[in-house]
Amino acid sequence: MAEASFRLAPPFKMSEDKLADQFRKWKSQLEIYLEASGTNKKPPKTQSAIILHCAGAEAIEVFEQIDFADGEDRSDPTQVLGKLQQYCSPRNNEVLERYRFWNLPFCTPFDKFATELKAQSEKCNFLEKDMMIRDKIIFAAPKDLKERLLREPEITLKRTIDICQAYEQTASNLKEMKQEDKIEKVVKTGFKKPTGKPFKQYEGTRRFNTRPSGANKDRECGYCGKKHTFNKEECPAWGKTCNHCGGKNHCKIKCKKIHSLTEEMDSDNEAWLNAIGDGKKRATACLKVNNCEVRFQLDTAADVNTIQQRFVKKEQVTKSDQTLVMWNGTKMTPLGETKLQVLNEKTGQTLPVKFTVVKNNLNCLLSLTTCQDLRRLTRTLNHKSLRAERYPLL
Repeated sequence: MAEASFRLAPPFKMSEDKLADQFRKWKSQLEIYLEASGTNKKPPKTQSAIILHCAGAEAIEVFEQIDFADGEDRSDPTQVLGKLQQYCSPRNNEVLERYRFWNLPFCTPFDKFATELKAQSEKCNFLEKDMMIRDKIIFAAPKDLKERLLREPEITLKRTIDICQAYEQTASNLKEMKQEDKIEKVVKTGFKKPTGKPFKQYEGTRRFNTRPSGANKDRECGYCGKKHTFNKEECPAWGKTCNHCGGKNHCKIKCKKIHSLTEEMDSDNEAWLNAIGDGKKRATACLKVNNCEVRFQLDTAADVNTIQQRFVKKEQVTKSDQTLVMWNGTKMTPLGETKLQVLNEKTGQTLPVKFTVVKNNLNCLLSLTTCQDLRRLTRTLNHKSLRAERYPLL
């Protein structure tokens, strides 16, 4: 194939910064051209002329000023390249280059990091270059990757590079799968009431909305809870005072202050607790759980049973994704859940009960359903100090 069909290596500029790096890159291009064009099969003098022609005017001027010792041949292409390389890196500090090699930070993509290491190692004159590059990769790798590499017996540079490339690809695949899982995940959101008020009103007083005469009579009234024509004069709540909040024009059964919290609890993972922390005296029952006497508050408004963590063994507790809503509307995450045998010593009745485990500063509660299952509970309002075996904290 004709030489003209191959693109010559670009001229080398002697005024460039980092001359040694520039010469190394130019030399690689030149060697590819010499091999592809068949120039390396021509006489040495012809090869030297082509090399200087590719190097350009600045390099030729420098080459003419270089002294050759006795026995050195100016027409030898190997010596021509050697002299030019020596000129471009006259003060190459091996110690400094090795310092730079060992301080190269690990970066991604990994192939870029490996390429930088190999290029820097060329300036370090390592006797065992592959081993040095292998060690540098292992030393600089992240913790998980480093542990994986150190498990390999008699690991080579090639094996090191293969493992790092596979690790990087796996991490990329997992990240992509995680993003897809987030997109496909169904998120349940609770109903949120509008924050703005459509009209001004006195606190506790509800404005009665009337509807046209043809409105549906079968719909439940939002003010009294009964079914009637939507006309304020026909509503039993019109002009009445609420027994709960003292407001006007609605009954206690439809009082918004009672239902404001429960309306927001639209999630299957939320449970209502009425008695925890409200400071009121309530009916209690003493039951035996895990060979300990535990005093429970009987809370018919609670959706779940709760027990303090000191009465439960660590291995009995499993993870719970439930959220507890307290009597004052605040929310908390429980420590877990468990199912325990409960003994009512007054009646001898034993029953498996599912509990939500809470911190020791909160009360133990029995819900309405459990109270109904444990019939004939002995109730008392007197709080007795109990001495119970305490298990290690969860």
